[in-house]
Amino acid sequence: MSMTRKQSASSVAGLTDITIDDVNDTDGIKSVFDEHGCLLIKNGLPRSSIDDLIEQIKVLMIARMKSVGIFELSDEDCDIDQLYNKMRSANEQHAYEIFEVVTELEGYFDLMHHPINKKLAKLVMGAEFLITPFANSLFRIDRPIETRFLFSWHQDMTYNLMNKNAATFWMPLRDVTEDMGRLVVVPGTHQRVEPVMTRNANWAQGSGGGGQLFVYCEMDEDDLENRGVAVPADAGDILILHGCTLHRSGPNRSDRSRWVINTRYGDPLDNELVDRAWLNGVFSRGRLRNNFHEIYPDLYKGEVPAPHAGE
Repeated sequence: MSMTRKQSASSVAGLTDITIDDVNDTDGIKSVFDEHGCLLIKNGLPRSSIDDLIEQIKVLMIARMKSVGIFELSDEDCDIDQLYNKMRSANEQHAYEIFEVVTELEGYFDLMHHPINKKLAKLVMGAEFLITPFANSLFRIDRPIETRFLFSWHQDMTYNLMNKNAATFWMPLRDVTEDMGRLVVVPGTHQRVEPVMTRNANWAQGSGGGGQLFVYCEMDEDDLENRGVAVPADAGDILILHGCTLHRSGPNRSDRSRWVINTRYGDPLDNELVDRAWLNGVFSRGRLRNNFHEIYPDLYKGEVPAPHAGE
């Protein structure tokens, strides 16, 4: 059984079908989200909001470089990629420190809770007000050729376990060119929660491979690849994904890092979410655990059998 019902070529949605050029086109935004489960809003956020966060990141990196004695005057003219790479070359821990502190910055919270984002999230979900579990929102720096943090085909719902139509806002801080690895989405795959098995029981947050926690039991990857749409999102664009829309990361084959914020918005008045007292995903209430088998026992198919010796 295929996880995705195969569609004729004429019925497969393309990039133009999921792109909205006007952030104020509320009818169009709601219609595209409901029909396709994903949409790209071009220039949805003011570029100044992105630039404010980038400047804060740069100022922090320079301050840390000065404190550890690796700063040079020429670093003032470097962009965040160059500064990040220099810090990582000096000591990988310094780069990790920056990665951690960014999620505590004023500019980061300003983007997460930007009035435009809140308005859009309420619109697509039909929510009165929002829940935004901090642990389920992500900041990513995907470096060139680094693959251990990539996610293969998945639903965010599996990991976040918010309301079924919870929305992920994928917001790049810099333009994502084709060689930097664009997010690939499959429009129309948002109609159900997919059955899964679990593996990597000893996985630890921060070790990479988070996308390998679950195995989707009925996945037809060839079909998904044929129907997938690589989304050319630039800084200021907002890519909105329904919680059940299948998508995957793209490998970064450029010489620059991909800087992206992924914010999750849910509807706290969703009946299913209220009934389970707002219990949500893998990182729930400060604990690392898998709640999928508790919330969807009929869709949980157990653990992947351990390979036999020699396999």
